[in-house]
Amino acid sequence: MVLSRTDNNYDELGIVSNMESIAVLIGSLLVVKIPQASKRIPLILNVMTFSFLFGNSLLGIGHNYYVWTIAVFVGSLLVPLLMANVDYIMRTKVPFEMQGRVFSARNILQYVSIPIGNLLGAFLADKVFEPYMKKCGTIFISIKSQS
Repeated sequence: MVLSRTDNNYDELGIVSNMESIAVLIGSLLVVKIPQASKRIPLILNVMTFSFLFGNSLLGIGHNYYVWTIAVFVGSLLVPLLMANVDYIMRTKVPFEMQGRVFSARNILQYVSIPIGNLLGAFLADKVFEPYMKKCGTIFISIKSQS
């Protein structure tokens, strides 16, 4: 998305990507410094809602890399807090003798879905959504110019 909206500007893509890494590093340091939450499930749900809703919304509506940089920073800052609490719950609620199997199954599902999502997302973006938006965009422009 960054490359397609910036005429293949790899410098801007690098800035956005680096800001995500910096946010995760700062978030990891925050996890170590802040006190542990007493209620982890509401914390996980609130962090997911804020991070994904705010970060992804800004990424979608942003039209320059300044907005995208802020979006990935804010969206990624709390992800380590989310992951630390999910891991805590998994380690305390799953019996010790089952943890290897449960963590393996979780990781398989998590990491197999990433390339599937990337392939499916690329296909849908190129073959479904972009042609649809081009078609609807010309309809919208012609309707707007007639009024």
